[in-house]
Amino acid sequence: MDDLNIATQGNELQYRLDKAKKRKRIWEISHDLSCSVCGTCLDLDEQRMILKKLHIDHKTFTDHDIHACMVQSLCSENKLSRRLESHLNDKYRYVISQFGELDEDQFMAVWQDHMKSGDICGLYWIAVTHKGLSEKSMHNIFCEVHMLSHLNGGKVRKEKSEYDRLFHVNSDLQAKLQQEKEKRKELAKELASLEKIRRNLETKIRSLEKTRTHPPDKPYQMLPSSSLSSISCALTAAGKVDPS
Repeated sequence: MDDLNIATQGNELQYRLDKAKKRKRIWEISHDLSCSVCGTCLDLDEQRMILKKLHIDHKTFTDHDIHACMVQSLCSENKLSRRLESHLNDKYRYVISQFGELDEDQFMAVWQDHMKSGDICGLYWIAVTHKGLSEKSMHNIFCEVHMLSHLNGGKVRKEKSEYDRLFHVNSDLQAKLQQEKEKRKELAKELASLEKIRRNLETKIRSLEKTRTHPPDKPYQMLPSSSLSSISCALTAAGKVDPS
């Protein structure tokens, strides 16, 4: 059983080696293609991640510095070029399993079909490492990728311009919205103050109406004795009261 496992593993290893021989290593690719490989098959976040994993200090690198570092590494076999190759083989393993062993005619047919949708990154990695493509086919593929990069670059610039415009529009709208919120807060305060005044006025009006409908009784006041004597004399003189 162990011998069978060893034999199986040996066959798998040999299969991988034979399969690898059918493709170029990344440092064997024409240096004229290195720039397009890095720019087409990798994004900047991936490139930064690879540098970080290799503990290559890139904190001060611009995007162009990172790209240049990647391109330069493809001139020879080194730890960075090996890591790049491993990353790309893993990233596009599904595409490689589908189209990696096609002959030139088959591959070019697939290429033209995918060019219509622009989904060519994985196929480009296969193309540059494909040992069976003629110089003419590779030249045509490179030219199409080159022109597609121009079209995509123009599209990106246009989209960025539109994004910047919408960003400023959104900022203006946010500022106006904030102003309206502040106004609403002030109006709410004024409304609450007016409502308080209204309630106080209603209370006073009800109190006045109650006073007018039911006036308070005046307290009885006793007349002084001198006033009573004067009144009594006056009534006697007038014959109104019997002096006895």
